[in-house]
Amino acid sequence: MDLLFGRSPASERIHQAVFCVFVVIGSVLTLGSVLSFADAVLSLLALFNVAGLHLLAPVVKREVVAHREKLRTGEVVEATTKTS
Repeated sequence: MDLLFGRSPASERIHQAVFCVFVVIGSVLTLGSVLSFADAVLSLLALFNVAGLHLLAPVVKREVVAHREKLRTGEVVEATTKTS
């Protein structure tokens, strides 16, 4: 929560209120309804992740190309793993 809203008394109270509301809602609903809601929320989060991957793909490609160029020129040495 601190990363999203900071640490202020107002944000902590809002977080506590939302938490209490969801606890009450979760205790009143059936297990099937709670699981359906959780499934819907996770599906929505997956859509945001896919959108983020799509938007960041050019940046990742540029960074990979730059890193491979540094490996080729010897500016960066490839890490090796220890084998016992």
